[in-house]
Amino acid sequence: CSGKNRTKLWTKKAQVVLQQDWALGVQARPSVANGTLHLAQHLQIIVTIDCLAGRNSLIEDDVLAIKETEQCSPQPSLALESQAGTKMRSAASVQPPAMVRCVGKLNSNRTALFLCDMQEKFRKTITHFPAIVDTSSRMLRACQIMKMPVFVTEQYPKGLSHTVPELGDLSGVTVIDKTQFSMCVNAVMSALPSEIDSVLLCGIEAHACVQQTSLDLLEKNFQVHVIVDAVSSRNPRLDRMKSAGCWLTTSESAVLALLRDASHPHFKEVQKIIWEPSLDSGLLQPGGREPSGGKL
Repeated sequence: CSGKNRTKLWTKKAQVVLQQDWALGVQARPSVANGTLHLAQHLQIIVTIDCLAGRNSLIEDDVLAIKETEQCSPQPSLALESQAGTKMRSAASVQPPAMVRCVGKLNSNRTALFLCDMQEKFRKTITHFPAIVDTSSRMLRACQIMKMPVFVTEQYPKGLSHTVPELGDLSGVTVIDKTQFSMCVNAVMSALPSEIDSVLLCGIEAHACVQQTSLDLLEKNFQVHVIVDAVSSRNPRLDRMKSAGCWLTTSESAVLALLRDASHPHFKEVQKIIWEPSLDSGLLQPGGREPSGGKL
């Protein structure tokens, strides 16, 4: 058995989706070194299919489907292992599925709001704390109007006190104590409705609890939208979250994306929140954070 079949498919951030019906009796799994997956800068996928173990022929022009996802989950190696006594389907009869591109659209029916650790003890230590809380409060009200699930956490409240009252009316919202930095504790994740696939993330601190929450959510295959004018820390850095696959957006952009249309039944009510004067934090100034789109 000799020869190679190379197929190049382009995608921004991708994972290989292997369909069991590509060849009868052929199953795919990582770690066997019959084929190799090379991922170059998260932009190009080159799949090299060599001879199948125990076979005297190649799968000609087979294509591995590439599906773009929020996070990249490359495998260092990829192999195809055949089952004895089965026949392979002709490649001519196999058509690859269409590539699905994810662009981070929001749907209020499938999105939750996470408000992370905006507590009294951080009032004097977090950069732009009043503006962060003010923007988060607007996000809270807008999401409550659209009847979206909201989750609020407090990091070790015994030592760091409780959520500041300026955040707003939390009646009907369960405030969850935690010692884990990430918000993805059992009490939160078990209460998250099954249809939720996107999360809006606000709070502090950007380099600690917010970042760890975002990475945990990405790992669980959620789309994560970090509201850049509603997160901060003593030294805010969003690069890590962006490179991991988070969407960086602004409060106003996120809310308008949830509404989608001026004919939305809650548009006028939410529009009043958008028009309210907001605190100027400088978080969206040129040379600071990348996204544009205004503040809520």
